[in-house]
Order: sequence, then C-alpha cells, then structure tokens
Amino acid sequence: MKILSLHIDGFGKLRDRDINFEDGLNIVYGKNEAGKSTLHTFIKGMLFGIDRQRGRAARNDTYSKFVPCRTAAPMRLDAR
Repeated sequence: MKILSLHIDGFGKLRDRDINFEDGLNIVYGKNEAGKSTLHTFIKGMLFGIDRQRGRAARNDTYSKFVPCRTAAPMRLDAR
C-alpha cells in the first residue's frame, strides 16, 4: 500500500490539512513542535487504530492527547 495523499480534518494541532507524498521515499522534516510526530501518530492510528483507555489512564492516553481543541473540527482519521 502507498499513501500518496492525506486529508486531516482535525487531529492534534493539524486542522484542515492536505498533505501529498511522492512515489518513493519521503522525508518529513521541520522545526520542533511543527507537527511531525503528530503526523506520524495520525498515520499509525489510521492504519492500526487508536485505543481509548478507561478511568485514570484515559487522561494520558494517545487518544486524549491528540483530540483537537474545542474550536476545531471533530477528530476523524481519513486517507485518500
């Protein structure tokens, strides 16, 4: 499977973003806090899912960590 483009409605700090990849090797780079790890977690979650923990563990789980701010669109994993 090749992921050639992504549309992210809302995931962490990424909102309404279109990201295109080229055929072959792609390198994602940027400054600290630019969203590189958030993009990685989005792709990993899209492929394998993100489990939501229960109880106290839910405060620090991956799902809760990447829920968009209240003003953003609801979190949705979407690949095109």
